Amino acid sequence: MGRRLRPAGSQGALLSNPVHYRDSSSEDGFARLSDYVPRREIFERTGIQFMPTNGINRMVSLIASGSALFEAADTMLTIADLFNYWLSGSKTCEFTMATTWQALQSTHRHMGRRAGEGVRHP
Repeated sequence: MGRRLRPAGSQGALLSNPVHYRDSSSEDGFARLSDYVPRREIFERTGIQFMPTNGINRMVSLIASGSALFEAADTMLTIADLFNYWLSGSKTCEFTMATTWQALQSTHRHMGRRAGEGVRHP
């Protein structure tokens, strides 16, 4: 079970090939995360330990690199959620997978409207 990310456009088409959750670009996002959101704020909101493999790091990596992919993507799906979307047409994030993004609010058990909500440009 991997947390591979699949950016999908508003029409549901994949915008890029799958990226494995241990891809080295996630490490760059991990190193730069605190440039966008203070780690304390993230931990207070999520209660999840900081690991390079958390989904939020991949998003930060895309933002920091100026990738057009982040702006073009309507949704970021894990591999499990991508299969769910293909089979059901529903863009949802299964709860246990959502916790690996480090964007799930532990007090409300939901993500913001966008998983990257709160990730600001420095």
